[in-house]
Amino acid sequence: MKRIVLFVLMFVKLSYASLEQAEANYANQNYASALAQYQALLQDFPSQGDLLYNIGNCYFKLEQYGYAIVYYRKALKWSSFDSDSRYNLNLARQFVVDETQTKSFLVSFIKWRDALSLNQLAYSFCVLICVLITLLWLKRVGYKRELLANLSWVVTVCMLFIGTWFMFSFVAFRSDYAVAVTKKIEVHSGPSESLPILFYIHEGHELRIITKKLQWCEIELSNGFKGWVKQSTVVEI
Repeated sequence: MKRIVLFVLMFVKLSYASLEQAEANYANQNYASALAQYQALLQDFPSQGDLLYNIGNCYFKLEQYGYAIVYYRKALKWSSFDSDSRYNLNLARQFVVDETQTKSFLVSFIKWRDALSLNQLAYSFCVLICVLITLLWLKRVGYKRELLANLSWVVTVCMLFIGTWFMFSFVAFRSDYAVAVTKKIEVHSGPSESLPILFYIHEGHELRIITKKLQWCEIELSNGFKGWVKQSTVVEI
């Protein structure tokens, strides 16, 4: 037992030292070294929103805006109310080339959908259920039935709204969304460079992966355009 405690303490101490060193490198504008150290820490703490945010900042400073968008969005998956991650995500999106109206719609929809995390939506739904049960019980015992009936309807509508929101977010969470991380990407009509090029996308564009085949994946943009790109040119969120 003592050995286990000692191992845990040593692990925490080493992790803290690595974090301090990474922050020092970032403060000294040594962003490449800080990035490597943050990524090493992320292997031990994969759901740590602060680490994901810091990695996004390193990529942003290195002007790799596609990767920055990936990690800011990953950070927001674990901490939807993190205003710094959301602000920096929107800032990184401003560097995306060929921003179109359909792309703006996609970004707006993602921002609305990700305003609350799955856990927060689930907790909200459970709270509403408890409130509804309480209202129905008070109504049954005869306490201000008309008022409680109206409140019950309001709570029910809120539950339907939260439930629908949860389903949208859950489907998105299970879907393979990705971000382009190469400056300019050829989108082909099939999984081969010999097939015709349909259009181009640029670093930072957010998209959905439909299927994968060998080293290729079929993607879909918000305007419904589809095509095939090399898997190495995009990173899943």
